[in-house]
Amino acid sequence: DEASLALGVDRESFLRWVTIHELVHALQFGGVPWLRDHLGALLGEYLDTLDVKITSGPGGPTPSLPNPADLVARFREGGLAGLVQTRRQHAILERLQVTMAVLEGHAEHVMDALAPGLVPEHEGLRAAMEHRRDSRSAPQRVLMRLLGMEMKMRQYREGKAFCDAVAAEGGATLLRTVWDAPEALPDASELVHPERWIARRSAAAA
Repeated sequence: DEASLALGVDRESFLRWVTIHELVHALQFGGVPWLRDHLGALLGEYLDTLDVKITSGPGGPTPSLPNPADLVARFREGGLAGLVQTRRQHAILERLQVTMAVLEGHAEHVMDALAPGLVPEHEGLRAAMEHRRDSRSAPQRVLMRLLGMEMKMRQYREGKAFCDAVAAEGGATLLRTVWDAPEALPDASELVHPERWIARRSAAAA
């Protein structure tokens, strides 16, 4: 209720919107056999890069992780990038972020296709949500950045723009090929330049 009131939209429409969005995510994970394992592998690969030392203490050997205060300080200085210490970590994190961007963007793209027939006041709801994302105050934007929410918002935008562009070029058939295999996902450059991904996929299919 609070969310729909804050957006100034119909409660029933908002609940349908959220429900359909979550169903799309469920279908993504249920319909793409490799997706869950791919995300798990990326997370595991990233964790393997963390510097964990075993030290002896009164209670026996204990793992020594990076100082949380240092992590917070680095995050405040450079966001997620501030936590990345090596090129390998950066590459893994980038692949994870791109995968999440495609997931979120694809869900948003499908929502736009389904919502007109299922969600009353769809266009007004979409406009209200976009306005809400764009109209936050400077302190709110800083807080979102510190909490990692700024990345989430960028994932929605970049991922949806990518999916919209691919579908505009080759329809749903071409867009579905993004789920063919992990290698079919765009890289960071292709995410913001969909024409590069389209060219790569077209060359592979030739």
